[in-house]
Amino acid sequence: MSAARVVICDDEMLIRLWFSELFRESGFRTEDVADGASLLAALAREPADLVLLDLRLPDGSGMELLPRIKALDPTLPVIM
Repeated sequence: MSAARVVICDDEMLIRLWFSELFRESGFRTEDVADGASLLAALAREPADLVLLDLRLPDGSGMELLPRIKALDPTLPVIM
């Protein structure tokens, strides 16, 4: 059985790295991205089990991105 996948979307590299390390140490697979377009591409490539989403991104707000994420998978948990 594969480890759960967490995608971390934040424009601040240190925050992405911190969360990635935290989740990996707990046995999760992680991918970190810096903007909304990269997040949508990552979710299209491979489903996730959880998304951590920043409210302020270089290409828009997390609140604007949320409906697009939910259109891909309405059951995907998103923590903002």
